Amino acid sequence: MPITIDQFEKGLDDTAYKILRFLGENPNNAYDVMEVAQGIGEWNPPRDTGKQILYAMGIALGIGGQLNDLVNKGLVDKKMITGSVRYAIHRK
Repeated sequence: MPITIDQFEKGLDDTAYKILRFLGENPNNAYDVMEVAQGIGEWNPPRDTGKQILYAMGIALGIGGQLNDLVNKGLVDKKMITGSVRYAIHRK
């Protein structure tokens, strides 16, 4: 399946591109990792309570890693606000 030239030029995988699209569509908001996961449709925790913790940790590591990579590329901004790390689309 082809990718857009924008995605190609920025060197983004599908998840990173979904994150950028979600944050770009909501430029007046900043989100924590779980809110981003929900926004891109990656939040589907299992019903089993014990597995929910592992699932949340996996999401935090995966989506959080993608977000930090986008921060390092200068495409997303990151700030700690009231003990919570928040992410927003980078404004030029």
